[in-house]
Amino acid sequence: VGPEPTTDRFVVVMYGDQTKVTPGNALTSQPDTPFFSLRHHGAKFLDKLEAASVPAPILRRITLVDSPGVQAGEKQNGRGYDFLEVMKWWAQHSDRIVLLFDPNKLDISDEFRAVIEELKVHQSKVRVILNKADEVESQKLMR
Repeated sequence: VGPEPTTDRFVVVMYGDQTKVTPGNALTSQPDTPFFSLRHHGAKFLDKLEAASVPAPILRRITLVDSPGVQAGEKQNGRGYDFLEVMKWWAQHSDRIVLLFDPNKLDISDEFRAVIEELKVHQSKVRVILNKADEVESQKLMR
């Protein structure tokens, strides 16, 4: 069993003239922005959403979203918002979805399984990365 997820929020990494962090309620407050429709997921979700603006030229062409790790068992019920519905929103509004898989965690939680099922309709966008593969023996990777 590896470490639990360390990120409990969605972090949008995007271009900005200066480095700053914008909380979710401010990020979703303007109707003419791509994130406005996220407001309907509620205050608990908005508390777990933020944007990190950075003056990096590459971010003029790409926006990255780091999502919280999926939870197992009762932990997933403590979020206060519908994680699967939020993941559906991101999947519908993304050009590429990178799904990181930890080879040290062979059990797939119900929440992770539900996310994978939802991503099937977006399979052309999905890329799977075996994270931390360098920490696993070659024979174990082949299983």
